[in-house]
Amino acid sequence: MNNSETNNSSDFSWEVFKHIDSIREGRTNFFLVAEAMMIAAYTALPSTESFLRITVGILGVIYTVSWYLINKRQSNRLDFIAKKELPQHDFLYEVIKSGKGISGKYIMDYVMPISTGIFWIVLILRT
Repeated sequence: MNNSETNNSSDFSWEVFKHIDSIREGRTNFFLVAEAMMIAAYTALPSTESFLRITVGILGVIYTVSWYLINKRQSNRLDFIAKKELPQHDFLYEVIKSGKGISGKYIMDYVMPISTGIFWIVLILRT
């Protein structure tokens, strides 16, 4: 492969990476809005409506688990491209390395869905 073909392939990989990341961010925003609506629905129900509260809670758990699985799939795709392309791009590699603290990947892949799932389980158990 000549240098021009390598650059084209690299540019394409970067565009795919940005596209997948954009999809993941959009899904995360949708997830947060949907979770907020389900929480609002749960809290709007009178405490005497145990069946409906448990139903909303179960739907919250199902939605959270579904979001976790979809988000994990997207994260695996991003990791694949990053492992292949980032070492070849000093600037992008340095940008990734410059992040301090807990990786955003772990927050998106684990902290958000696990904490949301625990939240729903607690609400179900309180009902």
